[in-house]
Amino acid sequence: MFRYAQVFACITAIAFLGGCGKSAPDGADSDVKKLVLQIAKDKLKNRAARKLYEKKTGFTFGLHDRQENYASLKAKAKHDKAAKQVIEAVDRFYEKRLLSLEGIRTESVDDKAIQSKSSAKLHSGTNVFSIRYTAQLDKDGCLKVKLYGLKK
Repeated sequence: MFRYAQVFACITAIAFLGGCGKSAPDGADSDVKKLVLQIAKDKLKNRAARKLYEKKTGFTFGLHDRQENYASLKAKAKHDKAAKQVIEAVDRFYEKRLLSLEGIRTESVDDKAIQSKSSAKLHSGTNVFSIRYTAQLDKDGCLKVKLYGLKK
């Protein structure tokens, strides 16, 4: 009976330690990089759509209390010819545009919060942006990334 209790305690300890062994995701991990690139592409598309729409219509968002973005212009494209043309142009441009991350540096790792902070150079054609990002696992083990350094 005592032997059975020892084996059970050992198995329980191994299972418990294995479940708590989650470490912070590395900033250079392929899943983290894919998510950073997707977020960056979305932010760049938002900025391009807003600027093109302003140029095409003469409507300056900064002077009005409205914040248009790619998604809102896409919804508006059903009944707004200018929005439709802008969305088509942005889609064509970013369909061919390759984004890449270079020089990824891990700035800090917090295994307790299951989070890492990194910085890198984001290349988009001839443009290079210095960015920072955090990668974290939430309580369900899902990867969450926040990107800093690109305006919406």
